[in-house]
Amino acid sequence: MKPQEWVGLFNVDRDDSPCFSGKIKFSLESGIVLEYRIAGTLVPPKSEVLYGILNSGEKCTLIGLHSFEHSGMNGNSAIVSRFGEIHFSYLIIGKFVQLESLYKRCIYSFYNLQEFIFPDGYKSFVKISKEPIKSIQLRNGTIEIRNHAVLESLNQDLHGQIFSNNDIALEKLCTAFKEIQSESDRSEFFWKKDLSYKFYRKSQHGLPIKDHIDELLKIGNLFSLLMNRPVYPDQIELVDDSDYKMNVFVGMYLDNKTFELAKKEISYFRMPIVQKDIELADVICEWLDKESSYSTVCSRIQHETGFKTESQLFGEIVLAATQFEMISFNDNIKSERFLYPIKKYGSSGVEQALVKLFRCVNQNDVGKGIAAVRNEIAHIGRPKVILNQFILSNISELAYLMNLVVNGYALKMIKVNDGAIQKFYENQI
Repeated sequence: MKPQEWVGLFNVDRDDSPCFSGKIKFSLESGIVLEYRIAGTLVPPKSEVLYGILNSGEKCTLIGLHSFEHSGMNGNSAIVSRFGEIHFSYLIIGKFVQLESLYKRCIYSFYNLQEFIFPDGYKSFVKISKEPIKSIQLRNGTIEIRNHAVLESLNQDLHGQIFSNNDIALEKLCTAFKEIQSESDRSEFFWKKDLSYKFYRKSQHGLPIKDHIDELLKIGNLFSLLMNRPVYPDQIELVDDSDYKMNVFVGMYLDNKTFELAKKEISYFRMPIVQKDIELADVICEWLDKESSYSTVCSRIQHETGFKTESQLFGEIVLAATQFEMISFNDNIKSERFLYPIKKYGSSGVEQALVKLFRCVNQNDVGKGIAAVRNEIAHIGRPKVILNQFILSNISELAYLMNLVVNGYALKMIKVNDGAIQKFYENQI
């Protein structure tokens, strides 16, 4: 979802409300903002929906509670106008949409989804399929993952589109292709220019726009956990009963560094978990039932910037230590509550890294070391015995390793298999 701008005329669709001009600005960092100017002193009433006609001639709908009552005012003896900015939750381009409208279909994709499913460098070997590569049954319909091909028509004469160092073989191929075309008048042939993957959500009874968006963002959170990086949609389309597709934009207000991390390409071979490692259908179903239980885990990953202050690292350590305690409590473990999650849900690599880290400060018990650091951070006035010996990179490593264990626990709880979780650890350490 690249930053975009549209100019248009807007109205709340009431007879007594004035039509006014404005500019919509969209970016993942700033969200959806309408800059407006209204001639005169009258302003439209408070509403949750605003309709517009863009300079391209397309209809659009802005959704989000808004009011023009506090707009600015300027003018001279001849002209008075009202102006201001309003933020919206959603922008739909293509039609006027009612807030209560239900939609049975939604199509979307995520940054790096292609690499999660199949390596980009090998996609020329993938056949275009009319059938979904994965179908996931939900309570209210299905989610299908399908490949989406960009096609280019093949001319009758292939000489300009195919090259071979064997002129005779090339001539035979071109001749055979002409013969096939002449025998099949109604057949069209295309060259696969590109291939990607998209989610096709089909709801049995239809869902409001907000429910569609909430669900796809939950699935984005799942992929952020699987990839251990921010994951956000790069395209969203609503499809109505007449098969008309509308582009949907969502106001997210991301840090620019987070957005850059989400867009940054990662190789299939460097991902901690890929589609073939897990039963994706089972994991998605389990996740949609439990996503709210792991909101703090997802929030940490989804707002990663790649840069952290000492204060942020302290906060992550205290939070992770508290999560360690809860993991132990859930498993009825009363002793070694900081060591148990590492041994049960972590990996030998994580444990060895933590042992090495605490040995630098003469602490041979990892559990006691984590407890001591947590207490030194959380309790004002407590002597900083370990923290004064740690440099910032040590604090960063501790927070990172503890967060990995929490991630591993979350993966285990949504039925990711042990082999995939160990691969996740090996990739991330």
